[in-house]
Amino acid sequence: MDRAGDRRGAASGLRAAPAGRRGDPRDADRYARDDDDGARSRESASESDGASEDSEEGSVSPEDAELLAKLEAETAADRDADAEAMAAFAKMERARRRTPLHALHRFFAAPARALEEVYANPNSLMTFGRNSELRRACDSLRNNPHFEMFIFVCVLVNGVLIALSKPEAQLDAGANSILPKATSVALQATFVVIFTLEALVKIVAMGFLIGEDCYLRHYWNMLDFIVVVAGLVDL
Repeated sequence: MDRAGDRRGAASGLRAAPAGRRGDPRDADRYARDDDDGARSRESASESDGASEDSEEGSVSPEDAELLAKLEAETAADRDADAEAMAAFAKMERARRRTPLHALHRFFAAPARALEEVYANPNSLMTFGRNSELRRACDSLRNNPHFEMFIFVCVLVNGVLIALSKPEAQLDAGANSILPKATSVALQATFVVIFTLEALVKIVAMGFLIGEDCYLRHYWNMLDFIVVVAGLVDL
């Protein structure tokens, strides 16, 4: 009985030993490395299988190879034909540009292109941009109510002076005039200068002829411009 119990105890100790060794951290690391090596081997095997499958799929039959070669030849022929057509068109265009008709067309088209560039330019007088300090100052002065009132008073005073001038004094040098000639000429020159400056301020701020809100798009400005031009000619 005692010997049988000892043999059973030894056998159970032998069976428990591997379990104890597996509990060792070094054994656990070894088992993990073995698992990693097995996973890598399986992955390499699957990659090799995939490469073999790709090689099998990449193999082209003679009929398919012949068809591909035919398509490539047709594509190259089409490319050459397109290049020849473009070269012929360029040659015809160069020949057309040397004709007198094309030169005449370019001569008459140049003003139209220049006018398009002028209309596309947003600057006032093609010089002063919207952020120009001079243009902004002129625009601020133009919209100033005191400036408008001053111009209005100048217009009234100029009208009164014109009314006081006798027509016969302008036609006959010996006729008497209400105002002395020197005073009349000085006042006329002063008002012409004032109105000219007003026109310049508005032209710089708004633009002269080209634009949606330019100077000559307003009827009162057209009248003022005519008066200014007449006054400058009369001086």
